[in-house]
Amino acid sequence: MAATPQREVKGDGSIGMEEPSASQAHQLKTFRGQCCKSFIGALACPSCLFIFAGLVAIAIVTPYSDLVLGSRLTGAHLSSSAITLLATAIGLRALFARLGLNWSWSDLLLAYSVWHFCSALPSSGFVGFLFPMIANFRYFATPANQWEQLFGAFIPHWFALTDEAAARSFYHGIPSPSPIQWQPWLIPTLFWLIFATVYFAGVFFLALWLHRRWIVNEKLAFPTVQVVQVAQNTAAIRAPSFWLGLTLPFAIHSLNAASRHLAYLPSIPMQFSWGQVFADFPFDIWQGERTSFSFALTGIGYIIPSEVALSFWGFYWVHLLVRLWLRWRGVPPGVGTGGITTLQRAQEAGGFIVLAASLLVPALKQTKQRVEWCGLVGWLISTALLLALLNLSGMRIFNAIFFLAVWTSVHLVLARVVNAGGVMRVECSFTPWDIVARTLGVHRVGWRDLTVMAFPQQLFMFDQVTIPLPYLMDGLKLAKEAPFPITKFVVALCLGYIVTLSVAVPFNFWLCHRWGALNLNSWFTVQEPSWAFQKLQSWAMAPFGTDLPFVQNMLIGGFVTAGLIFLHRQMLWWNISPLGFVMSSTATMRSQWFPLFLGWLVRAVVLRLKGLQGYHGLRPLFIGFVWSELIANAFWIALDAFWGGRGLSVFPPD
Repeated sequence: MAATPQREVKGDGSIGMEEPSASQAHQLKTFRGQCCKSFIGALACPSCLFIFAGLVAIAIVTPYSDLVLGSRLTGAHLSSSAITLLATAIGLRALFARLGLNWSWSDLLLAYSVWHFCSALPSSGFVGFLFPMIANFRYFATPANQWEQLFGAFIPHWFALTDEAAARSFYHGIPSPSPIQWQPWLIPTLFWLIFATVYFAGVFFLALWLHRRWIVNEKLAFPTVQVVQVAQNTAAIRAPSFWLGLTLPFAIHSLNAASRHLAYLPSIPMQFSWGQVFADFPFDIWQGERTSFSFALTGIGYIIPSEVALSFWGFYWVHLLVRLWLRWRGVPPGVGTGGITTLQRAQEAGGFIVLAASLLVPALKQTKQRVEWCGLVGWLISTALLLALLNLSGMRIFNAIFFLAVWTSVHLVLARVVNAGGVMRVECSFTPWDIVARTLGVHRVGWRDLTVMAFPQQLFMFDQVTIPLPYLMDGLKLAKEAPFPITKFVVALCLGYIVTLSVAVPFNFWLCHRWGALNLNSWFTVQEPSWAFQKLQSWAMAPFGTDLPFVQNMLIGGFVTAGLIFLHRQMLWWNISPLGFVMSSTATMRSQWFPLFLGWLVRAVVLRLKGLQGYHGLRPLFIGFVWSELIANAFWIALDAFWGGRGLSVFPPD
């Protein structure tokens, strides 16, 4: 039998054939040479100075916005900071062209890919929670809450502060020019930086393994990439509808933002509480329902496939009807064991696990290309390193595997929702920690294991709106389409990661100490890190074994999701994606279903009356909506800060 030709990754990211006679040493030398050239080029290229300037701006402005202003620049998988920097770069590109300097679209989109991924790092993606999580236990543990007695002995000294004075200085603040004592923070900060680097590397390798299947084989829509790619389409940019799409949202959000400071200006409401009219049983289960209007999400609803948009808003209403039926049957509405909220959370968790398995199993069977094997092996090695770090910190291997398996399921499903469905703000209403505890029972898991789990979960998984996999998938999609070499993308990501953390970590540390963490946005500094210890405290006061109703509803959710996957893949007449079911009970879908419905409705009407020509004619308008709302968010957060305002929220909708 003839030798099977081996494949190599070409410079443009495509897969080519290499003769079997090429030695492994030569291949390794070639790859090192490509990386070295990319590294040197990244340092020498003039346009890269602007890329690094953008990263420094992200690393400083994002923590200031999150902690001081209480506004979000990165609260979705299309970040205001990255889009605004891209718009600025497009303007500079036109200026450079007049000066005879060439900044190619490939380099521009490479810069955007790096900004996009790195925009989450200084926020809830990592650094925003880093120091509060390290300090929270030592500051808030009191004899009244008994944290120290219940689980203080299970926290490794490299996880959190052991110096009470350092925690007090962090939360109360140290006035300038008094020196900040950084020595007590050194060991836990270094540990979590190492853990974060392994974690982000593992997610990148997971993306590298799956990207060809998602991009080439399954041809996912990647709506968030379509929004960015329109910048290359001269005809779309020059279309009057695109400029109308830019102008209308910006004008409305400008009016609303200005009305915060000028009382005589009217404001246009963007949030609606429609459930308050339902006061009688069983409709009182809908009393807290509200929704928001978002131009950006309406634009996404227009450009994503109809079956996906229908799935999101349709399954949300199925979720509401199920809540109504359970309420009518007398099921309590609360979050306790057996409550409606808990049961639907369990069904969601079961759906996530089954959907993730349906994405991984075919990928394992069809891994053939060298780049895919590289991704798979790298992901397995990174996962093994995470298991080793958790085990060294006191967690048993079985619990660590269970925890990381649920963690991976969440990443896969939410990335699928973003990359196939375009929903920019995603979350799940359960935590991996919760699934492990309710499935096995707190005593079987053990208090040491639960305590160790709390830290990585709160740092990297509690706020899923900034999980890294969708950002990386978008970057790899742009590498295929722009195109730019994957090796160059890898080097740019590594440099961007180093630059962003090198600035964001010390700036965040300085900001919290100079202002005092208690004077900053309490969600980042107090509520989010305290939640884990409060949850542990409640479990210690009322421990439980396996939560059978929860497990039963996980199985129900898994079976329903499996049935929806089968119908979607095997039945041509079934045009509803299963993605909507797993997102239906989340809080973010509550605020997003209405604009997605509007976008879907307009798309359906236009296709019905005007056909594909009418659809493509209106497409620039709706993409303009997305650009405008994201840029308006960054612009008015900056202007609102100048006026002394706080807590401005343009996008994402609450």
